[in-house]
Amino acid sequence: MPDSATQFLEVLAASLGAMLSQLTGSEIRHQAALQNQPAPAEIWASAGFRDEDSCRLAIGITQKAGVLLARAMLTEPPGDADTMSSDDAELLAEFWRQSFGRMSTDLKPLLGSVTVEYADGQEPQWQPALSAAIHLQSEKTEVSAVVRLSMEMVRRITVGDNQSSPEVGDLPAEETANNLDLLLNVPLSVTLRFGQRRMSLREILQLTSGSVVELDRRAEDAVDLLLDERLIARGQVVVVDGCYGLRVSEVVR
Repeated sequence: MPDSATQFLEVLAASLGAMLSQLTGSEIRHQAALQNQPAPAEIWASAGFRDEDSCRLAIGITQKAGVLLARAMLTEPPGDADTMSSDDAELLAEFWRQSFGRMSTDLKPLLGSVTVEYADGQEPQWQPALSAAIHLQSEKTEVSAVVRLSMEMVRRITVGDNQSSPEVGDLPAEETANNLDLLLNVPLSVTLRFGQRRMSLREILQLTSGSVVELDRRAEDAVDLLLDERLIARGQVVVVDGCYGLRVSEVVR
């Protein structure tokens, strides 16, 4: 494994260990190693770069480890539970959000800014170019995790940010046009954001069926159209054949 990948995995393991140490109040020893057949995983969290959708990182753990990390958010022992509850899933999602936030700071010298994505916990569908294992252990806690890196992530780690790709304006006009033609039919997912609100973990856990969450936007205000968490347009919500739609009033350049 290249020295750059070794350093990346070491920083990743140390960052996760520091997060778990903060929650449990105990010293966590960490270890990272390349493995051809890492331990099986049932729950996944992933992260990537805002400007490179194919540059991906995924971390997988077992259900039992997920329960341990979830209960650590409440500074509670996991007990004998091997299966996650819905409350555990919400706590684990918050654990990964905070962990990736810490990682983005710790890994910034190597990778630049990382965006956080915690989806449905399913195994990533992209093909990993490198797989490794991380082991965290203290006197009372033990967690093993699978780490998968996409080819673009490995390239980014190996090459680094110092060797950036040429700008579109630096390419010949014919090559630029051909490159754009290749991208025009690529399907992209966009999201409508009606508003947002910051909530404490306690407030989130108190949500029940029928609860009302007040957002930071009035009903008559324009809503946002996002592409990979980046604002691209604003407009008014309309109904088209029984489905929600957006009448664009402003395109954000």
